[in-house]
Amino acid sequence: MPKKKMPKGKPKKKPAKKRSVDLESKSTTKYDTEAAYRFNFGYNNWVEISRKRATNLDETAESVVFRSINRGFTGKDGKESYRWNINFPGDYTWDEFKVWLKEFIDKI
Repeated sequence: MPKKKMPKGKPKKKPAKKRSVDLESKSTTKYDTEAAYRFNFGYNNWVEISRKRATNLDETAESVVFRSINRGFTGKDGKESYRWNINFPGDYTWDEFKVWLKEFIDKI
């Protein structure tokens, strides 16, 4: 049985599919930052603790307040990017939230 010839060179990559999604037109929620505290650490890294309000643009529901902890970095071009975030219910005062968070961390 004759051997099959292998193609020369590197295999060609398939071109990426173009996605044209306009997220601004599909979003029905507006997010406002009411208060934020940012802590810088390392080289261009930061952690941000903030209180945000999500408002439905259709005005069919009440606005929701939540707490958010975000970790991010500042790129070489000066653009800020988020690595991850976690959100908590915002129906606590700030002091109640700190106590709740400390109890939660202590359980881990």
